[in-house]
Amino acid sequence: MEKIEKNEVSDIDISVTRALYKASERFFLKDVEFVKAFEFPDFVVVMVGGNVGSLIGKSGRVVHLLSLEFGKTVRVIEKTGDFKKMVQDISGRARVVSVNVLFSAGEELIEVVVPEKDKKKLFADHVLLEQMIEEISGKKVRFVFV
Repeated sequence: MEKIEKNEVSDIDISVTRALYKASERFFLKDVEFVKAFEFPDFVVVMVGGNVGSLIGKSGRVVHLLSLEFGKTVRVIEKTGDFKKMVQDISGRARVVSVNVLFSAGEELIEVVVPEKDKKKLFADHVLLEQMIEEISGKKVRFVFV
């Protein structure tokens, strides 16, 4: 209750936790720990620790069940200290060539470099991905295509 009162737990966190509990009755979710959920207009991003594959499920069954539950596309990412890995998880099948930290006018900007030919492989429009990554990480992000 303390986390709810301090607004550390959002409504989407509670909804995802309930949906995961229901899914655990049908599927074997081994060594996976729910961390946080983020809701966007067309997507829900679920951050987990441990065995991410267990949450995705064979042939994506668990994620599909969650997508049906929320009426939105669900993206599962791993909680990690590796910013590039997190960006790669959110971006989808597009290759992330590099993640560079730029400093300009006292601000930090993260530049994510993706090959131009992989632009169509991004999970969503790059502007939306920038907003999603910024909300999740608290860091300003810009995609650059080379």
